[in-house]
Amino acid sequence: MQQQHELNGDIEQFLQRLNGQENTEQEADIPQEEPPQPNTQPGAEEDIQETIHVYFVREEAAAQKDVRVLESTPPGRHPGRPQRKSDLPAYTTIIFFIFLILSCLAFQLYLVFTPPTATVTLVPRSQTVTLTGTLQIGRLLNPLTLSQSQTVAATGKGHQSAKSATGVITFYNGLFTSQTIAQGTILTGADGVQVVTDQDALLPAATPPLFGQAAVSAHAINPGKKGNIPVYDIHQACCSNAVLAKNTIRFTGGQDARDFSTVRQQDIHTAAAQLISTLNRSMHGALLGQLTPQEQ
Repeated sequence: MQQQHELNGDIEQFLQRLNGQENTEQEADIPQEEPPQPNTQPGAEEDIQETIHVYFVREEAAAQKDVRVLESTPPGRHPGRPQRKSDLPAYTTIIFFIFLILSCLAFQLYLVFTPPTATVTLVPRSQTVTLTGTLQIGRLLNPLTLSQSQTVAATGKGHQSAKSATGVITFYNGLFTSQTIAQGTILTGADGVQVVTDQDALLPAATPPLFGQAAVSAHAINPGKKGNIPVYDIHQACCSNAVLAKNTIRFTGGQDARDFSTVRQQDIHTAAAQLISTLNRSMHGALLGQLTPQEQ
């Protein structure tokens, strides 16, 4: 009963607000006119009416049990006619599932035509194994030193050609003018060995107490050891006035022609083979001499 009284009170308040709002709008929109003249014609009646349909609907929400909802139906709308709901959520759900199915099919086809590949890398594994042990090598023997020699005849032949001795001749000039001693000047030593100059000697003028001098190379005319003359073997005036020739160093390099024997490689191999055989036998006997009868 209490709820019914509350509902009736809410309805009366709603009607009063609705009537007050309509009166205000009519007063604001409709200009003031002179009051209508009463119709004097008999039987005429003023038939101006306005019908307002008001519907009150009470709904109970799931979360609130005593929530009252008042709904007014504007003119021209019939109460009780259900409103048509939008189909957009249903279409959206159907399109989503269709897209999901097509995506799964496309992925399976991709896996069929392009199967996944895997790369396998084999890394060899290395391991170091160390073995230790003891090896009995026996008793150490004293070191041995054996030597042998052998003389063999040389089978090679050699030849040495004769060579002339070479040296230097120094010329001294006592004149106050320069002089030239031509190449090929022959000089004879105290032992009769003749030498010849290899180039011109340009002698400057003397400046007392010093003589003008020049040294040139020379060689013995006859090849052989005899041309190896000692120092000052040549000490004589020559060639021009006031010119003196000396050999201030000895001549060397002169040699006689000769034939001689040489050692060939084959001679060395023959002698070495004989010595190796002899040394092997000697070494074996010497090592056995260091062993005891039990070790032998």
